[in-house]
Amino acid sequence: MNDSLRVGQFMTSNIVVGSLQSKLSDIIFFFTKNRIRHLPITNNEALVGMVSTTDILELIQQKLESNECFTFDTLNNQINIEQIMSKNPVSVQPDTPISDALKIMQDEEIGALPVTENGNIAGIITRKDLVDIFSKELNPPHIAYTIESPGYGI
Repeated sequence: MNDSLRVGQFMTSNIVVGSLQSKLSDIIFFFTKNRIRHLPITNNEALVGMVSTTDILELIQQKLESNECFTFDTLNNQINIEQIMSKNPVSVQPDTPISDALKIMQDEEIGALPVTENGNIAGIITRKDLVDIFSKELNPPHIAYTIESPGYGI
């Protein structure tokens, strides 16, 4: 992979974050509606954790294995975000090489990396982003030559 590629070139920077006061039902709805799997959790704009669909599935599995009945209301009342989030997640900066981000994600077995600047959330880079980058590296776009553009013709 090209070593000049940096996280900041490919991260999603216009992101939604959760807070320590977010309701679990709101996060589940957000994941489902937007078809995403990771949500950075902030406290006064500082990154403090990450919640993933895996975290939520593990919670639901625990509840089901203990034969607990639950609704969104009971989950909201019994569980706070700090209980299920990954605290102090590994993060990268916008100038981190993509190859380093990929290695961190492999080593840590995680699907997303929050991107921070001065401790505050600046974006997120996910496995999907890395797959897209790799796909473009393997299959660069073909330049189409037309009568209007210079190049070789037929």
